[in-house]
Amino acid sequence: MANIPIGSTLRTIRASLDLTQQQLADRLGVSFTTVNRWEGGVTAPQRAARIAINALAAEAGIDVADVQPDFLGRAYEYLLRKFAEGSGQSAGEFFTPTEVGFLMAHLMRPRPGEACHDYACGSARLQLVARELDPTSRVPLKLYGQELQAESYAVAHMNAIIHDMDVRIERGDTMINPKFKTAAGRIAAHDVVVANPMWNQDINPDFYTNDPFDRFHATGGVILLPDNLFYNTSAAGAVVVLSKRKPEARKNRIVLLNTSRRVRKGRPKNFIPEEDVRVIAEAFATGEPLAGEVAVITREQAAGADYNLSPSRWVEEATDEESDSVPDLIDKLRRLSAEIQESDRQLFSTLERLR
Repeated sequence: MANIPIGSTLRTIRASLDLTQQQLADRLGVSFTTVNRWEGGVTAPQRAARIAINALAAEAGIDVADVQPDFLGRAYEYLLRKFAEGSGQSAGEFFTPTEVGFLMAHLMRPRPGEACHDYACGSARLQLVARELDPTSRVPLKLYGQELQAESYAVAHMNAIIHDMDVRIERGDTMINPKFKTAAGRIAAHDVVVANPMWNQDINPDFYTNDPFDRFHATGGVILLPDNLFYNTSAAGAVVVLSKRKPEARKNRIVLLNTSRRVRKGRPKNFIPEEDVRVIAEAFATGEPLAGEVAVITREQAAGADYNLSPSRWVEEATDEESDSVPDLIDKLRRLSAEIQESDRQLFSTLERLR
């Protein structure tokens, strides 16, 4: 097992057994930090740990010969992220934060063989993430993308080649000139469509109402992300989930999540831990109210609020204890005031002795 790609093997094991990094660390009897460093290629496991990894791969039914080393791809991805961190505003045109990409993939849950389309693909990061959810699938996803900017279009092709992705990428403005159409001129159907489009684009609202391709569907939910995640802004982003084929239980319902509690501070950008990405996706899939994080409203409620779907408007703050009544608060204030007066008396008494 000396020459197997440890990072790729560990990620494949976690995908197959549905484990977080912490859960994998527990199975291997090491710390979370150790697994994180192994996956990132910072350090390498010793012989005993490699044997344990091999046994876990066998349990997951993984032939390590099928796990391809992706050293060049990982290095390229690392450079992309470092460039994004140093580029500020321009980085948002081509790079989606990794955890946001994985969250979108977990929300969509593409199945083997399905067609996945990113209509503002940038560096093709979301296609790569979708594939990584099931890296050893015998029926790979069909990946498509469209990108307007020439530089990002070139980066996407390079990313696909380096990661050995079979993806078709076209260049053009998706809004007015979608490239993926049928022979009859209708928009081509895909099983899953994801995108992180550029922010604050000046698009006439009438375009959405009169779209000739009927692309803008009923809202299934909105997920408010923590602030300072994206490279082109410190503002909080949002994931908007659209669906024309809601299950019966979700019809006339809109699920709203506020994920501000799921953030960790970083430099220069904040991030969402991997284990929280799965929790967020599961909370959306469940679609049940949860104090402080999830609210579920009807279309009528949304209309009554002038379609303000900001989760921060609807999600109630969770409280661990009931608020005190006004008489109780007055009693507390009186006790605190008396304690302050006693402290002042003792202080002045002490100072008097120094005269």
